[in-house]
Amino acid sequence: MARRMYLLYLAFGGITQWGMSFHFATYVMFLLSRGLSILDASLVNTAYAVTLILAEFPTGVIADTWGRKASFIVSCFLIAFGTFVYAFAPEFLWFVIAEVIIAIGMTCTTGAFDAWIVDTITFHEGSVDLGNLFTRAGQVRKLGAVFGVLMGSYAAEIFGLQTPWIMSSLVFFIVGVVAVIYMKEEHVKRNYVSVSEGFKDLLSTAKKTMSFAKQSRHVVNVLLIVGIATCAMQAYNMQWQPFFKGYIQSASQLGWFFVAIIVFSFIGISISKRIIKNGGNDFAVPLIISLIVIGVVMICTSLSPIISLSIFMFLMHEISRGSYGVFADAYMNAHIPSEERASLLSLQALAGHVGMAIGLPISGWIADNYSIRYAWLTSSIFLVIMSGGIALRIINHKKHPVG
Repeated sequence: MARRMYLLYLAFGGITQWGMSFHFATYVMFLLSRGLSILDASLVNTAYAVTLILAEFPTGVIADTWGRKASFIVSCFLIAFGTFVYAFAPEFLWFVIAEVIIAIGMTCTTGAFDAWIVDTITFHEGSVDLGNLFTRAGQVRKLGAVFGVLMGSYAAEIFGLQTPWIMSSLVFFIVGVVAVIYMKEEHVKRNYVSVSEGFKDLLSTAKKTMSFAKQSRHVVNVLLIVGIATCAMQAYNMQWQPFFKGYIQSASQLGWFFVAIIVFSFIGISISKRIIKNGGNDFAVPLIISLIVIGVVMICTSLSPIISLSIFMFLMHEISRGSYGVFADAYMNAHIPSEERASLLSLQALAGHVGMAIGLPISGWIADNYSIRYAWLTSSIFLVIMSGGIALRIINHKKHPVG
């Protein structure tokens, strides 16, 4: 059973990433084609981030209380509906509405999906190799993203920029139906017999989760790291398409460039696997190093006067970004209990959403009023300085551990 669910986890992860990646290479260009500015596009994403902030933790608690399978299925259908609305959104407000729908769907799966497989394997086999699990999952999702980006970019070039969104909607609807039939969750035990008791259990889970998070230095470290890193990276995420527009013009070219981004990120994931294998369970040090490398390389990217060199450096920073994701997930999962795993992973995602909500409008405003290069430089310096501060915090904790 554990083997079948593990393969299903990898398949769902790869397929959903495939479906969500259809629009990755043309997302910002699609918004700009509908008359939005870079700041407008950033504000649309800010609505997404704010919704994630409001819904992330409650949906994680719901998943811990009422089941991760149900949470994942609801996620698929909401994302299917939201991406369909996105395809036909005529103006700014409709894009915001679509983002809100998609965001709620995303909160139903963040934390819950990973918690489902970790606890399923633990239930049947007694233990799980977290580093190997998340490394393999990351590799499968990157492969799914490669095929999705290429399919979506060529579809956008041939049929129009809205086509990738329609394709995403169809994929998520099908995955939701398949999950209803094949996804199993025998290890979940519900201790309530009524709706009112269910809500009491929700509150109890939420209290235990918050109490654990406050007392765990490791959890606080991860929350700080994820929030700061996500804030800084919004400039890179939202502005690379217009930044390289003069050099990479067609939708298909954007697709191949994004494939290059995925490949370099995949290299980072593979490197992280080797580091984890040789370094044991101390994920904090490589996590901080990966962030500092991202910041330093992006400083070089923003300062380079040669566009080809900027492209090369931008791809180099993706290697560290690939490693960063694996280290952050492994670090968090290594220090949290099973009972509140989905809630605490949702809290980790929530930290990222807060960073996203802060970073998007600020970087968008800087890009609109000054330049994209200036937005990247500012974000990169911020990332390096804050990562250094967290490194000092971790070093201090190791010197003065809690009894």
